[in-house]
Amino acid sequence: MSIAKIGGIPVPYVYAIVIEREVIGDEERTAGGKLRRDVVAVKRTWRLQTRPMTKADATAITNHLDAIMYGTTTFELEGVSVLAYVDIDEEEIVQFGNPGWQRDGRQLTMTIREQ
Repeated sequence: MSIAKIGGIPVPYVYAIVIEREVIGDEERTAGGKLRRDVVAVKRTWRLQTRPMTKADATAITNHLDAIMYGTTTFELEGVSVLAYVDIDEEEIVQFGNPGWQRDGRQLTMTIREQ
């Protein structure tokens, strides 16, 4: 079972996830030196890395992103879904042995930014 989905398509073999948070707002110090902050939103960015997967699994993801011209799509992680932009930073062609011997496997590194 996959813990992540992009546009409803499972992302298999996710093994590393880095989550960053961007605070959308403004902050300044008052004349007295006290820090004041006005936050309107917090947006997340995920960086996913996969282990080797079949070419068919990787193609399903890349075809979906190509079809929507890398616009917004749903991103689901552990049951929580958001609208996001997905970029494939790296697609590596690898050989691996599960299931059977695969000479054209793929390993993906993706950046997902919450809309």
